[in-house]
Amino acid sequence: MMLLAGPALVLQTIRHGDQSVVARMFTRQRGLVSFLVKGVYARKSGKAAILQAMNLVHVAFRNRENRDLQMLTDLKMHHAYRNVPFSPVSVAQLVFISEVLIKTLRDLEPDDQLFDYVQGMLLALDEQSEVIADFHLRFLLDYSNFLGIRPQMNFSDEYKYFDPSAGEFIGFPRTGTWSLELSEQLAILMEIPFEALYLRKSNRYQRQLLTDHLLGYYKCHFPSLGEFKSPEVLSAVFE
Repeated sequence: MMLLAGPALVLQTIRHGDQSVVARMFTRQRGLVSFLVKGVYARKSGKAAILQAMNLVHVAFRNRENRDLQMLTDLKMHHAYRNVPFSPVSVAQLVFISEVLIKTLRDLEPDDQLFDYVQGMLLALDEQSEVIADFHLRFLLDYSNFLGIRPQMNFSDEYKYFDPSAGEFIGFPRTGTWSLELSEQLAILMEIPFEALYLRKSNRYQRQLLTDHLLGYYKCHFPSLGEFKSPEVLSAVFE
């Protein structure tokens, strides 16, 4: 048994009895961990607010290898969002990213570089006073690198059509390849620096189509992911 302490990302909470929850968190030290947190709904507890989905928290716990549920010895906020809660688009993007992480992290080993990337992206989003409409698209693209499925950037006049099964652009359309317009949108997204992401010009329809196709690309390589519900939330806030 080892005492571990550090940052974590709250992904999901499920009520457990009258006062407790099971909280699934992405921790820097151990990857995806489920905690039994008691007294969440007790008067003046404050834990319910801390355990909101996608909050960045600090946890301490005694790691018991043979237990499905770990017990926290300390829980507090690591970073309180300043701008995200006031932007419906940013909130919807976090809901979307939460679902993506919940569906994919279960098959990954602990990875501190991945945690640092996710945390850094959330902090970068919170620093923005204006909406970054394509933020979730960039997250999907960069996160695919950690999953080992990042598309190859070989777009050119010769290779214009993205083939999701091959993960690269090819020279002619065939069954399953993306349209020329959508392939070009992906290539632009892959090349533009994060700092200039707000300059990318795309409309609601293009954004929704690229979201659906990138999720389809994920499911092409991980068929067990099933259906995603959060894109409907994203579509609603962009209308």
